[in-house]
Amino acid sequence: MPPKPAAAAPAAKPSPSRPSAKSAAAPKPGAAKPGAAAKPQPSASAPGAKKAAAGAADKKKAEFSEEEVKHRVVLCKYDEDQDDALSLKELARLIKDVAEEECQFCQDHELGPYIQRAMKGADKDGDKKLNLAEFVPWHSEFRGFIDGIKNQEVDKKQAEATAHAEALKSLLECMDKGVIGDCRMGDLPAAIEASIQRGKTPLLVDATVGVEGESFSPLETFYSYSGDALIEMKKLVVDVNIQKEKTLEEAMEGCRKKLVEGLKYGKGLIVLMSNSAPPLKSKFTSAETLPIDVFDASKVKAVLSKDYREWGGTFLPGVIDAERDKCPVIHKDFKVVVVTKFSPEDYAEFLGEEVPLPLMQPIRVVNK
Repeated sequence: MPPKPAAAAPAAKPSPSRPSAKSAAAPKPGAAKPGAAAKPQPSASAPGAKKAAAGAADKKKAEFSEEEVKHRVVLCKYDEDQDDALSLKELARLIKDVAEEECQFCQDHELGPYIQRAMKGADKDGDKKLNLAEFVPWHSEFRGFIDGIKNQEVDKKQAEATAHAEALKSLLECMDKGVIGDCRMGDLPAAIEASIQRGKTPLLVDATVGVEGESFSPLETFYSYSGDALIEMKKLVVDVNIQKEKTLEEAMEGCRKKLVEGLKYGKGLIVLMSNSAPPLKSKFTSAETLPIDVFDASKVKAVLSKDYREWGGTFLPGVIDAERDKCPVIHKDFKVVVVTKFSPEDYAEFLGEEVPLPLMQPIRVVNK
């Protein structure tokens, strides 16, 4: 019996389609192809990122007004812990720097209490720090206070300079007229030089006022520390005529040495008469010790910077010996100044007979 034919295999059900190898390897749109180099991504250092960062900084800066930015710079300078606020210690350093470098607006012992008051008045939220909102109004007011003081000082100096110039101008006008004029102690060098330039020996009429009870005036004290060669004529007269502590010859030799000191080293020969009228012409001058010609500014000028070979015909040969006194050349800065404490109204009457007043320019010296 013939065999039965084999049953046909059931047809395979179609399975869901799977991507082929080709389709599986296909890149997604925009993705890099296999083996291709990846496109560089923007970094923080790229121009675009820098521009964005700069824009953010500008925006932050724009949050502050120009005035606030100015004050914020100061706050940041003293903000040591960088917490955008000033502690009492940091505020103290700011205020002390201003007091030391710009102007001393209060005494040292007042600075501590001033700093405490500043913090207390500006610290609105009571956290013992000044944030920007608290700092700006305080610092603005503080700068106005400091700048006001500095402007006052400038105005004061300008006013003093103007007064100084006017006083000196007035004095020079008096000199040109040959009458007494006023001079502040601070203007003495200019006044003395102007007198000498006019061919007159300065006669300082001392009207300076010192501390009550002191015997020396501020002008006399000034000359005692000046380093000049001083002849205290009143003391000399007392030592010779009253106390008899020195002979006239000893006293006059002392005068000669003072004169040589001035001639040799360029010091001023300052003849202090105090409130006395010494017998200058008749007793306390001589050709060999203290010639009367030293009170003639024109004759003094004639010997300045001269060496010993040019001394002939001057008052020098009888007074100074180049070899003995080791002074071959007269110093160019030598000068003679006479000081009296008689009043402007009385000096001429008391000194006229013994002091060569026609050779002198009277100058009334005051403190200020």
